[in-house]
Amino acid sequence: MNSTDLVIECNAPEQAKDSKEDSQGVGLPKFNLQLFEYKHNDPHVYGVAMSAKNKVTISPMGSHAKSILKRALIGVDDSRWLGGRVHGLLDANDLVRAYQGEDDVYRQRTKDPELDTAVTLLIDMSGSMKGERIEWATKTALMLGDALDSLGVPLEILGHTTMALHNYALYPKGDVDQVFEFANTNRHPELAQFKFQNADQTGKRLKGGRSGKVVERLAIKAYERYVLGHSLSAEEVHALGCALTSAPRYISSDPLVMFNLLGFGVRIRNARDVIERLPYLVGVYGDNNIDPRAIEFAVNRIKVCKQKRKIILMLCDGIPYARGMLSKSLNQCTVAATIEAQKQDVTIIAIGFGESKVAEFFHNHVALGSIGQMEDVVLSVVRKVLRASQTGSKCTMVGGAGMRV
Repeated sequence: MNSTDLVIECNAPEQAKDSKEDSQGVGLPKFNLQLFEYKHNDPHVYGVAMSAKNKVTISPMGSHAKSILKRALIGVDDSRWLGGRVHGLLDANDLVRAYQGEDDVYRQRTKDPELDTAVTLLIDMSGSMKGERIEWATKTALMLGDALDSLGVPLEILGHTTMALHNYALYPKGDVDQVFEFANTNRHPELAQFKFQNADQTGKRLKGGRSGKVVERLAIKAYERYVLGHSLSAEEVHALGCALTSAPRYISSDPLVMFNLLGFGVRIRNARDVIERLPYLVGVYGDNNIDPRAIEFAVNRIKVCKQKRKIILMLCDGIPYARGMLSKSLNQCTVAATIEAQKQDVTIIAIGFGESKVAEFFHNHVALGSIGQMEDVVLSVVRKVLRASQTGSKCTMVGGAGMRV
């Protein structure tokens, strides 16, 4: 997200009181009332993706890398080797009998080890991922997607951001109607007393900003014009966005958007065209990223899988942001979401791109300094985490490209 597009809300005293009560458990803090899920083949998503001339491609993962990943994903090997067979592998314990011409000197495995694992790739599609970062994330998704697909490991690929209100015409009208109506009907009664301040993604305040009186007047006008079918100006859309974040007792009502790029049980070739155009989709749809809600969404989906081991690989830059929510509070929510996932036996591994801050929120993480490190480092991270999960231990090695597992 560009810094000039970001706003943070300086709440009036009454709003601040509500937030304090919520944090103490007196009230019920809420955020992201609106949750919209779009699939890769939805017309408005597929149409935008296919309009892109360029797409990100990558050579399939080599057989050696796939072998490494397969061994990492194999759970505790409960198979056994039985000797005395006439076919199979030569049994080292029967070399003398084999020399004597006996035919029952081979051994066979009674059961192949199973890849008892389900994986979700959760991709940050916010504006701050534009450029090289989302290209790296796309290549990582294609690499792991091809490998896991060939190994028969259940895989889901999800992207997350928030509704880019300035591009509201790109979304289904029913969804936009819901968001704008919520912004209009849930404006804080003391909105005119607020001060809206420009800020960057870290929460640092910048020059500029608007008073609540101006925002309220523009928001009312904007909604009236929208209902009449008129196009909205950038200022009117901005005002509706500010009104949206002012909803009382909501720590953030930034509309969460999830892109279901690949569902469990679906072959990656059926969604590859859209995944290869993720950089373009981020350029169009990319807005904010509410990581804790995206984690919660992904955990609720993967936890119903029958596989014993459940892993969420987050591809991100480690910079959560939501309209109307201070970065410190959102960071705390992100850490809490990872802890809750662990309680539900879901392992989260964050793979950060660029100047990533994944180390601040995720125990299992790796920051990639270059695309050339991707295959080796990602495989190493997955292998070490899975090895630790098999033994019930915790691995806390630090090294490599900012890697800590």
